[in-house]
Amino acid sequence: EAVLKYGVLSDNFHFNAGVLLFNENDDITDFLPLETDANHGLTRLYPKFETSFRYAGLQINASYSESGNLPAPELLRNRLDNSSAIYLNAGNPNLEAERKRTANLALNYYSFANAVTYGLTLSYDVNSDCIINDLIPFTEDTEVEGFNYQAKAGQILSRPVNGGISQSLRGTMM
Repeated sequence: EAVLKYGVLSDNFHFNAGVLLFNENDDITDFLPLETDANHGLTRLYPKFETSFRYAGLQINASYSESGNLPAPELLRNRLDNSSAIYLNAGNPNLEAERKRTANLALNYYSFANAVTYGLTLSYDVNSDCIINDLIPFTEDTEVEGFNYQAKAGQILSRPVNGGISQSLRGTMM
């Protein structure tokens, strides 16, 4: 993990930019058993920007950042857990890291005459490649591909996959 930063600062204006260099290999494969075939040696760059402006009681802040959420090691194991009579749980060595993007905007005004602060804050988050459980019900006896296991009719296979986007928008006023 490495961080590169650049910043500018004056009395009324502030700007910061940075990049996080992250090597997934250092954090995931240390926890995996040797027989795993997961290849998560990717290096990712996560940018971050911040800026603020102040003038006569008015303050504007804006920021943008990206980050990743690595899959838990047990989700990456290429194993099938058939200890339940109904539910089968399988790992997925091809899972990718979830990616989160966040943008924030804040406007604040301080009234010197009334000693009151007015403010509005907005935040928008987008998560992509969300890890979700793919549920596969079996209506008849079926060979579970890649695991050399015969699932019985009525069993349900649960396997983590990358397959979703979540978004949220939040705002506050004061």
